[in-house]
Amino acid sequence: TRPFVPPAFIEDDAPAFPPAKPAPTSARNPSLGSATTAASSIGVQTHDANPDQIMLRALLDTDSDLTPQRVVELTCALPGIAACVCLSQGRSFSHIGAHKPQAREFQRQATQLAEHLRTLAPLIGIDGAETFTMNSGDRLMTFCFPEGAILGVLHDAEPTLGLRDKVTLIARELARMLA
Repeated sequence: TRPFVPPAFIEDDAPAFPPAKPAPTSARNPSLGSATTAASSIGVQTHDANPDQIMLRALLDTDSDLTPQRVVELTCALPGIAACVCLSQGRSFSHIGAHKPQAREFQRQATQLAEHLRTLAPLIGIDGAETFTMNSGDRLMTFCFPEGAILGVLHDAEPTLGLRDKVTLIARELARMLA
């Protein structure tokens, strides 16, 4: 076998790409203007989103800025959830789906249910748990108690482990948002 020898470069050949033009500076950040403009001209975009909402955006599959009410609405829109209520420092955010009649009742009773569950948990030896799923007659509910907030959801059907985990992560991030 012969060793590879690269072809010789001839100075008179025209370049494969035209030379880059200097980019104008950005009004927002002059030190990054040329890099931002050059990057967007080749199809690369920066993401100026609030870094505190990255996890919520990923969990809820959205690119928009989130408010607590919007987080509750998007959580309610997840497959298998009929209603969602968030309680924090005397504030309440809720949303119900139109597909389950018990959703309005859950919305009205969520505060009392969460308080009763908080009282019951230490009595039955599950004081340290953060997320509870319980079946009460024709209602299947999950409540999450991260520091500073309560997130409750009414399920349409038996929740998968992945859905319960997602609800727990949403509750944690929502509590951080409300802090």
